[in-house]
Amino acid sequence: MKTKHGVFVLPAALGILSALLASGVFADTPKRGPATIKELMTLLVDPASNAVFQAASEPPKKDAEWKTLQGQALTLLELAGTLTSPRRAKDKDQWMKYAQAMRDASRAAFAAAMAKDANALMELSDPLYNTCANCHEHYLPK
Repeated sequence: MKTKHGVFVLPAALGILSALLASGVFADTPKRGPATIKELMTLLVDPASNAVFQAASEPPKKDAEWKTLQGQALTLLELAGTLTSPRRAKDKDQWMKYAQAMRDASRAAFAAAMAKDANALMELSDPLYNTCANCHEHYLPK
């Protein structure tokens, strides 16, 4: 590629990138696979479920707060689906039952958040909590 001044940009960019790679600038970038179950739980599920639990006792008041809650409930719903994937499932029996229960409770939380229904959030809080607690009792390392 040539600029209007006749300087070739692509070779220069490739030279800079090559020098950076050779210098080790990117050496600290971790090489790893997908997130672990623990990472999914602590970084995504816990904050999202805590937001749903909080909203059950103290519902959002502003549209922006509802939108945030809707996103958190959707995060739970999507992650419940992820937990049923073959590479995530710990087994095909109890794990799948807990993941399906999480999906059902999360679907209800998402619907309640989308409808801005504080009463529905209050009613589904205990079933969602029980789903989490039952799974943790069975699978969380002690």
